[in-house]
Amino acid sequence: MLVHEDAASKAADDGAGLIVGASFPRSRIGRIAGAASGGPSRSVFFSDMWGGFVAFRIDDRQQSIDVTRDPSGMAPCLVARQGGAIWLFSDLETAIAAGLSVPAMDWTALGRYLAFPHVPTQETCLAGVEKVLPGMRLRISRDGSMSQICAWSPWAYTRNDSRIRRYDDAVRLLRAEVLSSVGAWAARSSHIMLELSGGLDSSIIAACLRDLGASFSCVTFATDDPAGDERRQAGLVASALGARLHEVKLDAAGASLAPRSRQRTPAPQAISWRAMIDSGVRGAIDEAGADMLFSGGGGDNVFCYLTTAAPAADALRAFGPGPCFARAARDVATLHRASVWRAARYALRKVYWAKPKLWPRNIAFLMPGVAPASPPAHLWFTENTGAPPGKLEHTASIASAVSVSDGGERDLDVQVCYPLLSRPLIELCLGIPSWMWVSGGRNRAVARDAFSNLLPAETIARRTKGDLTGLIAGIYREHKSEIEALLMEGRLAREGILDREAVFACMRQAGPFPDASFTQLVTLAGVEYWIQSFGA
Repeated sequence: MLVHEDAASKAADDGAGLIVGASFPRSRIGRIAGAASGGPSRSVFFSDMWGGFVAFRIDDRQQSIDVTRDPSGMAPCLVARQGGAIWLFSDLETAIAAGLSVPAMDWTALGRYLAFPHVPTQETCLAGVEKVLPGMRLRISRDGSMSQICAWSPWAYTRNDSRIRRYDDAVRLLRAEVLSSVGAWAARSSHIMLELSGGLDSSIIAACLRDLGASFSCVTFATDDPAGDERRQAGLVASALGARLHEVKLDAAGASLAPRSRQRTPAPQAISWRAMIDSGVRGAIDEAGADMLFSGGGGDNVFCYLTTAAPAADALRAFGPGPCFARAARDVATLHRASVWRAARYALRKVYWAKPKLWPRNIAFLMPGVAPASPPAHLWFTENTGAPPGKLEHTASIASAVSVSDGGERDLDVQVCYPLLSRPLIELCLGIPSWMWVSGGRNRAVARDAFSNLLPAETIARRTKGDLTGLIAGIYREHKSEIEALLMEGRLAREGILDREAVFACMRQAGPFPDASFTQLVTLAGVEYWIQSFGA
């Protein structure tokens, strides 16, 4: 086994296994129901640990080697079979340097990925390369066969007997768990750089770092479009907490569609605006001497930021058509600026008639037949769990969050940490009923109240989010001819994935776009560059 010299590792007491990555003892976890679905662990290797790691264990009873990923997704794990050998690795480029043959493109899988980019699946866009998904256990049997099972399941924490009953308890437990999780990660760094937008999630992390006495600085971003200028909101938080704030201007004129890094990845990830952000972050990290980057990514998902009537539907299922349902319907109506009757009607539909749609399908510019009608299967959702609509949506959102943390798409030389995707925090939030998260007609209400005395009132009340649409529109204008050449003459079109006529018609439109189609065009151009990195 080859392990990076900076990677933490922990051997089992019985010598039968190894944890690679950051791990923390279960004693830090306040409410944990234990491992689920995959069977009980007989060591500290999963049920007693959390963090960002991959655990390897020899199971003599099963005559197998078990490879288990923690649910956060912060430690990638890929598997490939070549030449009679099974390769397990976290970085494709490193595996190729060690002797893995460059995998071929899987065009069918790439089409599925483009249609459902936020659905975590075992398959990658490369033939013969799969992911071990977060919370899953890959079992490699003695005969060389492989299968994935759930080592951790969210449904252990959404059951009625796991539900938190009192709103005040939810607020208290959430505050304690966020502080504990952030503190565990912060203890691994001498100086942290935090991406601070001034929104709720990143501001909560900033408040925790200050409360814990951690050494940290912040970095924020601004575009020419006022909607993408976060400096005032981030400055408000940084000033209140006494933290240094680095400001980075993002200019479309300086963007490049071709990725700066030549690191090949198992699926398209490098997008031009992310490369610009990482360039600015690198400068701030170097100036501050930081050795770890914190991000609030995944916070919306974990803190149950839903945009449907599902919280009211859950209250209806739990309490029937009484005052609790009426209060939840009123909160949903207030949140979405709708009538109570409309909110109640949509809740009724979700409970009794509507089939849940957990992941959106994107068929923009794809040829007919490329995108499957339904998303790829995920092991968490292959059986009827009995979970109410809001918890189904919450859990699907958490599953999607690993697209943020999984895969190492950040082009940085320091570890990137997503503290709000920590396992104990995920488990706690799954146990908080969805109707509590919209209390008072506010999204993420429990989190807002948990940190109301540590952050400015304006930050706690903020509902808007920064928007990079203006920046992406600028990148499109700057690189329009390059984008057109890439898409009209590229492999996506030649392989029958991309609809040339739709691309041509869209790019020939006069005046402003009626929608955000240009965002997808810029993304697809980045996919073409990703394909080129494999010489395809």
